[in-house]
Amino acid sequence: MFIASPPPPPPKPIIVWVHGTRGSSFMPWVEMNKPLKKRIDSLTRTPKGLHPLANLNQESKSHKLLTALSEADPEQFPYESIYAFGWSGKLDGPSRKKAAQRLYAALGELTATYKRTYGIAPPIILISHSHGGNVILHMAPFYQQYDDIAIKKTVLIACPVQQDTASAPNNPLFGKVYSLHSHVDIVQIMDPQRLQPYREAFLQWQETKSWTPLKEAYLLSLEQPLFSERHFPTSSRLIQANICWNSFTPYSDPQASSTNKLETFINWAMNHLIQQKRGVLHSEFITPEFIQHLPVILTQLDKRMATGNLPKQDIDIVI
Repeated sequence: MFIASPPPPPPKPIIVWVHGTRGSSFMPWVEMNKPLKKRIDSLTRTPKGLHPLANLNQESKSHKLLTALSEADPEQFPYESIYAFGWSGKLDGPSRKKAAQRLYAALGELTATYKRTYGIAPPIILISHSHGGNVILHMAPFYQQYDDIAIKKTVLIACPVQQDTASAPNNPLFGKVYSLHSHVDIVQIMDPQRLQPYREAFLQWQETKSWTPLKEAYLLSLEQPLFSERHFPTSSRLIQANICWNSFTPYSDPQASSTNKLETFINWAMNHLIQQKRGVLHSEFITPEFIQHLPVILTQLDKRMATGNLPKQDIDIVI
């Protein structure tokens, strides 16, 4: 009697990390100082494209951060299921849109590979920091180009909310969307989105020498807020959470780059002067001290999403 072999077990979720803007993008003068630029960009130095965590340099901060995530909850974030997506990290919309195209194509290829092995598409969890979130959200126009991509959850950490992508969390492509932020994070809202149309128009002018894109950029810029914002419009797919330390952060990195000097001082001052909960700073969101709390935060938000009773205001979460 013929007995069919059992089907392969279903694939575990794929976790994809997308880093934010390179620190040196805020300081173009450091381009001439390569050692300084290397230190400043250490948190976003990931090879371009989609790479398994095991293939990253084990001394890189990205590898250490994502390893800490896996160690905090190996069942929810298995080491072998974590990937990192590297992109240019430039502080401009065209670069993020180009990265979004590449990310979407990479997810499509990875999904196809898993389907050949397991017979079904794997669930995908996307996690990002800062403008890495806008790289993810710029995938919205490509929805259903790959029918099999199954994004289960999108976690946007300290994502600058911009008009181009503000409505994207409502797109079915992204599954459940959790926006984690802090009300003391000034860096999140620093990027002047009103200048964005000019950046794109200038690139068009370089190619065509036509002034029309610049004229259109002027009219478009009048409709946009000056700076980025903190909150997305409410959506049935979205929960927004304000994250605070319980009393003070345990963060202490003796190898912190010079870009974090100001935040380090603010952190020190707050810890000594304000012994109560305070918001997480932008650079603290990409420390092992924060990332080890992420599994518990997401479990809490999953339970809230399951109730269907979604708040219109932020959920306050103290870690």
